[in-house]
Amino acid sequence: MDAYITGHFAAALVYKGLLSCVAHCAELICDTEEHAAIQHCFRSLEHVFKFIVQSRVLFARATGDPNEEAFWGDLHELFCSFEKMLSLEGDSKVLPMQVSLVHSLSGMYEQLVQVLPLQGVARLVRLSLSWLAPRPHLDLAQARLRCIQRTAKGPVFAGAVGETRGELLEAFVGPLREQLCLGLELRLCTEVLGDLLSALHRGGPGQDLPMLALLEPLVNTLCELDADSPVMGWLMSCLLSLLRLMEEQHYLALWDRLRREDGSLRGFLAHTVA
Repeated sequence: MDAYITGHFAAALVYKGLLSCVAHCAELICDTEEHAAIQHCFRSLEHVFKFIVQSRVLFARATGDPNEEAFWGDLHELFCSFEKMLSLEGDSKVLPMQVSLVHSLSGMYEQLVQVLPLQGVARLVRLSLSWLAPRPHLDLAQARLRCIQRTAKGPVFAGAVGETRGELLEAFVGPLREQLCLGLELRLCTEVLGDLLSALHRGGPGQDLPMLALLEPLVNTLCELDADSPVMGWLMSCLLSLLRLMEEQHYLALWDRLRREDGSLRGFLAHTVA
């Protein structure tokens, strides 16, 4: 398919129709019985966006004007449809389609970064990760963690620097912290954490202060686990990896925050040395 898209596909204006069709699928989920077709659309979202991106490339080449502002407008309409769809709760018929969409978001980001500034795509990542309820259905929580995992290993996070990288980290850390605090999906959390920490180590030391938000939940989770828990070793490895990433300013920031919170410093230190 990739060879066809890059070598033979020649529809420079088809991206508008494709974006409209995907948005229409998101808007129809409560008003149609064609759930299988809509779910298939979302499962194929990465491939759909390969066509959309190639269409945009052909359009810019043919006109000499990428018309990026108009493309952002089309994407805004699509993402509004996605947000409305993912805000629906408690509907068992809608859930599989929501899960399929969330699973496919990371593949969509990987395509968009080829034709849009990385900072703009990073904003879309942060926005889409915030759409789900604070405690979503287990299947949606799993899909969101998988989305974070793939995005952390992909070109958006790899190319992000400075403030953009920090904002992406904040978006990743929130769902991870939530699951750790609830004691849910610990094995998947360790996988995602491992990939995220590996990406940070490849980038070298830096001002990745949002990662500090994971330190206390990690320590608390380790203290509450049975010694023979199958994820104990993996979580301990994540904790040690996080500590190796931290520099003096990270420890000072952590100390200052804990000192200002009544009772938390004593409890944190007691857990850490337990």
